[in-house]
Amino acid sequence: MLALLVADITNPSNFDVIRGAEAQARAAGYTLVLGDTQENPEFEKAHAERLRPAVEGFVLAGSRLPDDDLLELAEQQPVVLLNRQVGSLPSVVTDSADAGRQIIAHLAALGHRSVTYLGGPANAWSDGARWRALAAAAEQAGITVIRRGPFAPTLAGGSAAADIGLAGQTTALVAFNDLLAIGVLQRLQHLGIDVPGAVSVVGYDDIFGADFCQPPLTTIAAPIEQAGRTLIDLLLGVRDGRPGPHIVPHTVSQVVLPTVLRARDSTGPAAGSASEPGRRPDARRRSG
Repeated sequence: MLALLVADITNPSNFDVIRGAEAQARAAGYTLVLGDTQENPEFEKAHAERLRPAVEGFVLAGSRLPDDDLLELAEQQPVVLLNRQVGSLPSVVTDSADAGRQIIAHLAALGHRSVTYLGGPANAWSDGARWRALAAAAEQAGITVIRRGPFAPTLAGGSAAADIGLAGQTTALVAFNDLLAIGVLQRLQHLGIDVPGAVSVVGYDDIFGADFCQPPLTTIAAPIEQAGRTLIDLLLGVRDGRPGPHIVPHTVSQVVLPTVLRARDSTGPAAGSASEPGRRPDARRRSG
């Protein structure tokens, strides 16, 4: 048996990770045990301690454990990480740097000059990676970007995130993940604020439902099912002391997955910008 621990089993971004990992484990003759850590490092540590005698290795997706705890676990059992980097532990990450560049290039082309990042959990490695990439791309493009949060990476977290994000003069909100972004869209709709007429919204992960929320969400996509398969290959390679069947030896310590921006209706020209002549800069609410 192998174990897969995810930070939040209700987050649709984990669906394809689980599907890919389970398929690859089954093909290799293993059963995959799934655990939900509920964004809680104590729950994650307890899961790992209980499962350690029964499994041959761990895949930790979005781990919230401190670095020292991860290294200690890796001394006892093979461990691979998704969207987390710790020392030389094998990991699969999405290309945050390129994702940040794509988001900023998209918003800049629409005339946005002020962007707010709505951060996720403070102990989420991917949150820091996404913020740093976004800030670097914005600086290079001459765009102002500020950070707000942390916020719970859930639909419910979107309410507070939207209210705080709108407190400044920003014309675009970039959320840590799609659940948070969709929660922001729901709050803006409740307030009667036009998206994208008054403010644009961007997410990360391209979860199931991102393309049929209202309006459809502009977001960053990555081959997440492939990530699940690759994680199992890495784990079995670590266990056997060799690269997995689909991993080139010199890349075994880290695999970086490409990202692509899915531009949908939640982003549009900045209010009052040259990209949208005639719109008043303070046009916040829908008429009628």
